[in-house]
Amino acid sequence: MVLAWFQSMVPLLLSLLLTSTPALAARSSDVQQSEYHRLSGEMRSLCRRQAWQGVDRTYRALVATGVEPSALDHVRGADAARALGDIASARERLLASVRLQVHRDAIEELYRIDTELGRVALAGEGLSAEAPPWLPEHRAAVAFAAERLAEEGRFVGFLPPGAYRLGDHRIEVVAGESLTIEADPDDRPRRRRRSAPTG
Repeated sequence: MVLAWFQSMVPLLLSLLLTSTPALAARSSDVQQSEYHRLSGEMRSLCRRQAWQGVDRTYRALVATGVEPSALDHVRGADAARALGDIASARERLLASVRLQVHRDAIEELYRIDTELGRVALAGEGLSAEAPPWLPEHRAAVAFAAERLAEEGRFVGFLPPGAYRLGDHRIEVVAGESLTIEADPDDRPRRRRRSAPTG
């Protein structure tokens, strides 16, 4: 099953390789390179301490230098995003890592995200899980989604499977499927689409 999933990912990975811009490192100034190396070392140190907020912030700063991050930089950024509940960013960073260096751990983690979690696009407020997940990263994913909905009124990302309350209404997230729910003006959620996730 993992092999079939990986084969389905091959066109996406080839597309990433063929459409990616040339490595920016060759064009980077010495100042950018120096800052990149400083931030990469700082991120490594923060990872050892599991200071995930700091790792995520440093990863974003490292990307902003314009120097092409290494596959390991992307993996560390993915670890931070996953710990903070931002599974969509974790997935993007793992894909960036695999584009540079195909390695089993990242492939397995991508497979796990795509098959064990549900991709959602929600609009509304007041998200909560009816039965709180027992895995810390799943609890973080629910908290992250609830925070985004409270701040922005929308959330696009991943949630663990299960029953949730969105405002006064119940929704069901299914592993390996996509779900889009928007609240009508009278606050009734409207199911837009449910299908297997792509890309």
